[in-house]
Amino acid sequence: LAMLLLDLAESRGAAVAPSPPRVSLRAQSASGSLSIEIECEGLEPLESSTSPSWRLALAQELAGELGARILPQLEPASYAVQFR
Repeated sequence: LAMLLLDLAESRGAAVAPSPPRVSLRAQSASGSLSIEIECEGLEPLESSTSPSWRLALAQELAGELGARILPQLEPASYAVQFR
């Protein structure tokens, strides 16, 4: 989760914004699983979807170790992590 938070906090929008972008977390549990949504009011992370960041790659690897997965989102400045 920390890698995903950093990925969004250091977005393109952060470089030009007068204050750091606001990052929000929402958690929801249902049927023995936990979903966490991370959203940022800044722009998408520095790397494009064709070249994902090393933080996202690390987060995906670590999530897999925990039996979780990072789900694709429509908004470019957001991530959803689902723990089983």
